[in-house]
This record gives sequence, C-alpha cells and structure tokens, in this order.
Amino acid sequence: MEYPRKSDDILKGAAYMKKQTVLFLLIIGVVLIGLLDCVGKGQKAEKKEGATISAGAKSEIPKDRKTYVSKWGFSLSYPVDWYLKEDIDPRSGEEGNRPFDIYNHDVDNPESTHSTNEPWVLISVGVVDGISRDVDKLSIPSDPFEKILFLARKHNLYVGDKNSVIKKLKLAYDGCLIYYHGDKPDIAFFYLQDRDALLVIGLESESGAEELLLIVYSIRKNANKQ
Repeated sequence: MEYPRKSDDILKGAAYMKKQTVLFLLIIGVVLIGLLDCVGKGQKAEKKEGATISAGAKSEIPKDRKTYVSKWGFSLSYPVDWYLKEDIDPRSGEEGNRPFDIYNHDVDNPESTHSTNEPWVLISVGVVDGISRDVDKLSIPSDPFEKILFLARKHNLYVGDKNSVIKKLKLAYDGCLIYYHGDKPDIAFFYLQDRDALLVIGLESESGAEELLLIVYSIRKNANKQ
C-alpha cells in the first residue's frame, strides 16, 4: 500500500489555498463594486433631494445697489437702477406685512428705455406672519432646513413638482431653502425666528434668476452683520 508523499500533500494544500484566495478576492471585489454602486446612487439621491450651497458661493454682492430695510427685521439689496414697489392695497395685509415687488423696469412708465431694451424681471417678496400658529409644535422638526420645508408645505406656500430640487443655503442663524426648477432658482424661503414668520422671495418672470440669488445672498449677508 502506497502512502502519498509529503511533497504531494504540500502541493495539494497550496493549490487549495490558492483557490480559496482567488475566491476570497472575487467576493471582496463583488462587495466593493456593490458598495461603490450604493455610494453613487446615494450621492445622486442626495443631489436630487437637497444639495448644500457653500457659504461663499454667489456671495460677491455688487456695491452699487439700493438697500431696503424691513420692519420685519431683514434687509436686502437690489440694483440701483431697479424699482421697488410696495403693495398699498389694505386688503393685502396689515401695515408692515404687505408684500412688495422688485422690477428692472418702471411699472409706472412702461415706455421707458430700460423697460423696452431688456427682458422684464419681476421678483416678489412677502412675509407670512404667524407661521407656527395652529400648528402642533411637537410636529415641527428641529432641523432648521426641515422646519422651513415643513412650515412652507403646511401652509401650501409652495409644492414643487418632480423636476424641483431643494437646495440649502447655510446661514449664521436658521438658514434658507431655495427651490430650483431645473437649473433655475424659483423661490426662496427664510425663516424669521424672532417674528415667527416666513420670508418668501419668488421669481415671477422668465429672466432674473441671477438677481434672485443676489437678493437672497444679500439678505444672508445683512443678517450676519446684525
């Protein structure tokens, strides 16, 4: 009866270990591919659900601008050759709570040169008072961005469609949400915590997306100085 030689056992053992190593590496490779795929999908989902705008982006505000100071504790800047028109209709709200519009044209003089040579831009600004009134306080999220989103949806202020993306602007205080429709900013929300009010800035024209962002960033910049 012949017994296998020791060297044969060693060779067989080495072959077995080699197979096991290859199998192990294959498993690791599959796991890594799966993880990378999950990370990629997660990044895409995060980009869709809510990207964060860096604090320095679009923060260079031109110097030649007018400043509007509101009784509601915020201020904003807009181009010096633009027009701000407040709503004087008493039905629109209490004194200090009326909305106003910012135009790049003179609405009282439609034939002005500025109006006819450039695309019309209209940006509306308004304050919704008592935003937490009649809302269960326990149901309001503690996260400042989620709070704005919750309160805006609770009052049916804006319901984005499937093409809308929420972007978060980090502030020194409670923050701001900007809805984008495709690549164009559509509407922005600031939560005025001291007043329990929501500041709403909306683009009401096809043009003016860049100016909307500059106005939004001017509010942030002015708030950080206070």
